[in-house]
Amino acid sequence: MGNGKWRQASFWNKLMYWDLLLLALAANVSTGASSVAVGLGVLFVILQYVFTKELPEFDKGIGKVFAAFFAIQMLIAALSMDPGVSFRTISGELHRFFILFFDLMYLKDKKQIWNVLMLFVLSAFVNDVEALRQAWKSGFNNPHLVHGFNNTHTFLASQCLVAIPAALFASVQPCIEKWKRNFALFTAVFSVAILFISGTRGAWVALALVILAFILLSRVNVKMAVALAVLVGVMAAVSVAFMPWFHQRAVSITDIKHRANTERILMWESALQIIQDYPVHGIGQDIFVYQYNTKYISPLARERAPEGHPEKGHGHPHNYILKITSEGGVLGLAAFLMFYGYLVYRLWLMYRQEYGKTPIPCGMAGLLLFIGILAEGMTDTNMNQVPIMRAYWLSMGIYFVAWSLRQKNESGESKSD
Repeated sequence: MGNGKWRQASFWNKLMYWDLLLLALAANVSTGASSVAVGLGVLFVILQYVFTKELPEFDKGIGKVFAAFFAIQMLIAALSMDPGVSFRTISGELHRFFILFFDLMYLKDKKQIWNVLMLFVLSAFVNDVEALRQAWKSGFNNPHLVHGFNNTHTFLASQCLVAIPAALFASVQPCIEKWKRNFALFTAVFSVAILFISGTRGAWVALALVILAFILLSRVNVKMAVALAVLVGVMAAVSVAFMPWFHQRAVSITDIKHRANTERILMWESALQIIQDYPVHGIGQDIFVYQYNTKYISPLARERAPEGHPEKGHGHPHNYILKITSEGGVLGLAAFLMFYGYLVYRLWLMYRQEYGKTPIPCGMAGLLLFIGILAEGMTDTNMNQVPIMRAYWLSMGIYFVAWSLRQKNESGESKSD
């Protein structure tokens, strides 16, 4: 290979496109393979800069807000009870965001966007098939054994919440072949069913909110939104009829005396106590596990770490907002609201600009994704999990790039007119 190719941006664009294909295919089925893809992507970005002395352009607004967000995280880590742990946590979290910038920098045309999106949908389908196999093997009687290629059933549910908007988005794209659109629609329905089978109560509530948002935001595609709501109702009825545990778990959502709910409330109270004691910068990233299990755990809590092993106890308060606020204080909460608030604002503007032009606008797909993951994160902590957030940022990046490309195409058409 001659040096000329290494010095051409097109060479690196092609390498990164293939890397994104690998990442999309691995996103829902292999954390190891997706880690390799992320590592290769970082290597390619560094090498491109070394050989070409420049990087592709990307959304400067997102870049600036992320830089401010990361700077605040560094400050919190420096003030942490254990800076070493917190700085390691930040370095571990940083690579989750790389995927968003991979999308923004290297997806250049419709073909690339839709190929990456469809491989992501395929990945979700394979994960669903494995989850169905596990459910079948357990006789549909133990949701805790249904986790797909993930570590837990809650991770599986979160990935379903990422996959559903992506598959629905793909199913209405006219540039995608009809059989692929039908496959994407089937995968969306399949993921809804798997989400039910996972037994994750917080994800059920999140799905209800996603469907409500889908109905409220839909204008061109109201029938699809209503059909999805009816389908979910039918699935719930079938689940009650054929899975006895489903009804028990559904009823327990509002039962404050249910053990899982009681434990969560106690953890929330402990997190609030930490926030009261360390309101400005919190205790530091990933320090909750030690402080909670040695100092702040309620005397009434039944779920405890083994004696002498606080690291094996609960590492989060089962609420993402309380986690980031207890570990980062007002600074951490402000950083979260700034970064994600900016993204939601941009998604809303995207949705308004595409209003009435397409069945599922790019901004709408991004909003549904954010609502689902955040809502599920109110009873769990999913927004700091590697496999979930890799899938999240890959699909979120696709929505931003697809919208940007549409704007360029529309601008070009208007000029040609």
